[in-house]
Amino acid sequence: MPKGLHIANSLATRSVCRLRDDADVPLRQTANMESPDKPLHHLRDWRNYRGLSQEDLAEQIGTTKSVISLLETGERQLSPKWLFRLAPALKTKPGAIIDHNPYELPRDVIDIWLEIDEQQRPQAMKVLETFRKVASGS
Repeated sequence: MPKGLHIANSLATRSVCRLRDDADVPLRQTANMESPDKPLHHLRDWRNYRGLSQEDLAEQIGTTKSVISLLETGERQLSPKWLFRLAPALKTKPGAIIDHNPYELPRDVIDIWLEIDEQQRPQAMKVLETFRKVASGS
């Protein structure tokens, strides 16, 4: 499957479009676990990707630069409450902050997907699935 279509498909899943609020496993267990000394999320990457300083992001969500620093380093837990406050300022979904490094995703696909109204996303997914079928020869 072409990488762009795979990313678009994953963007439509519950894990990215909204938090796993009814998951059986705690949020931290479902996060990206790269290494024990790194945070279990991509908050710093999303902030840098959007060109924001810690101070800028803090101002946008009504907190302090030190709190953003603590969240980024994992010294303060990145709870669902924080994810829902941060996501709009970072122009992404709460689950994306945990699951995806923005530098590893095709930017144009992400930006286009986020601009599609949530009510129109099922239709957009059907169009993308059609492209996937054509590409795979099905």
